[in-house]
Amino acid sequence: MMPPPPPPIFLYELPAFWQNLFVGVWVAAIIIAGAYLLLSVVQMRRATSGNVPGRACEAKTHAVLAGSALGGLIGFGGILLAVFAVFS
Repeated sequence: MMPPPPPPIFLYELPAFWQNLFVGVWVAAIIIAGAYLLLSVVQMRRATSGNVPGRACEAKTHAVLAGSALGGLIGFGGILLAVFAVFS
């Protein structure tokens, strides 16, 4: 006798193509947000070492936005997991 197939991860069956596409876009967005955060931190470091207050403030704003976007993207997976677990 064959054992039953394992349940899907999100308790919802999507076609494999759409699952792979969603995961690929999500991972790409996380990588881009991480790279943008790294660039913003480097710009902030350069601006503070060069005593340029306007650029430092702008770089800090960019770093905060990039960090928020990165945190939101990472938290999005947990939110989706909870929603799919509750409604299925």
